[in-house]
Amino acid sequence: MPEFDSIAPVGVYGTDDLACRALLHGRYPVHAMAFHPRLPLLAVGTGGYDGGYFFEGELLLLDLETGAATSLIEHELGRQVLGLERLNEQELRVLMAAPDDWQDKDAWSEGHVAVVHRPDWRAVPPRSITGYDLAGPRVTAPRPDGREDARRAVSGLSTDWDPSRNCPTAGS
Repeated sequence: MPEFDSIAPVGVYGTDDLACRALLHGRYPVHAMAFHPRLPLLAVGTGGYDGGYFFEGELLLLDLETGAATSLIEHELGRQVLGLERLNEQELRVLMAAPDDWQDKDAWSEGHVAVVHRPDWRAVPPRSITGYDLAGPRVTAPRPDGREDARRAVSGLSTDWDPSRNCPTAGS
């Protein structure tokens, strides 16, 4: 696994009291998140380039009630997840980098998009999303750096916000 020097945790805070509800420490930088429309679940897409050939990463499902995180992609290297969008209660659109850049000059600007369907996202077992689930058409997938936009958005939430307030410890 590659070493990343600036992997940031994901903290989920309540809007009523700004208290930390769940904390996730992933193995890769976070690129995308999508809340379930009805259940207390957050899909988190992570990943990075390993420096050789592969775009590794995870699709994590964070249970906001228990703080438990489940890694969903079956393959041991996973896939770099670049974008997530909830289409409805059962479908999640996933934008991924190509699996690798071996003989693929467009791997840095294109990726694959797939819609993963699960009848009950609470019951999704670890490592159960397969290559078949993630098969989808090739699309343009630029890699913009959104860190400054994220900093501005978080700092504008509230002057009372404290990133470490009452945060439980949780792992991925």
